[in-house]
Parts: sequence; C-alpha cells; structure tokens
Amino acid sequence: MVARAIYQHGHRGKAPFLALNCSAIPESLLESELLASRRALLPAPIAAASAKFEQCSGGTIFLDEIGDMPLVLQAKMLRLLQEQTFERVGGNETVRTDVRLIAATHHDLKSGFGVRQVVPATATCTTG
Repeated sequence: MVARAIYQHGHRGKAPFLALNCSAIPESLLESELLASRRALLPAPIAAASAKFEQCSGGTIFLDEIGDMPLVLQAKMLRLLQEQTFERVGGNETVRTDVRLIAATHHDLKSGFGVRQVVPATATCTTG
C-alpha cells in the first residue's frame, strides 16, 4: 500500500507501475523475469516478454520480499540502480533504464548482514 501511494503521489504517477513478489517467483526464473533473457534461451511464452525493468522504464517497480532474492541477483539490482543499465541474461547488449525502485522485506536487515541474507546498499540511489 505504501509503495503504491508513493507511486501515485510522485511525479512518476502516470508512468508504468509494477509490483512483484520476489518470493513467489522461482529463483531460476526471477532473474529472467526482471532482466529478460536472450530470446533463444527461453520457452516461447516467456521469450515473448521483455524485461520488467524495460517495461517500467520511466516508472516504478516495487520488489516485495527482496530479502528472499538470491544474493547474486541482489548485487545485480544494486549495479542496475547505480549505473541505470543492465545486460539481458545470456546477452551482451547494454540496455538503459530509468526506474524508481521501492523494495520491502520481512527480514531483519540489521541481522541479515551478518548471515549474508541481504546485500548491504552502499549507495542511496534516487532518480525521482
């Protein structure tokens, strides 16, 4: 509810909004869902979809339960926020994106750093 309110009352309120529950998508598909894959690597129904970060460029993505996301993918998300670019899974083309990311988790982030559940954010990235 808070993520949608931030979206609706911000200057990106007319741009795309996507809420995605990271714990509801199998780890093996989560990266492809967020960053897409080279079309040849995926079955036809999935290959037709573009990356969520492409679909929502200019808008907002809410990643719920980001603490359940694999650490390797969390690190890629941090890089995406810092650089505002990403490469599709299995590809080598750089894709630019401009997305406001809102994230939530039920994990205790302070204790999570000690047991490697969450990648600590080293930068505060806000693009609007």
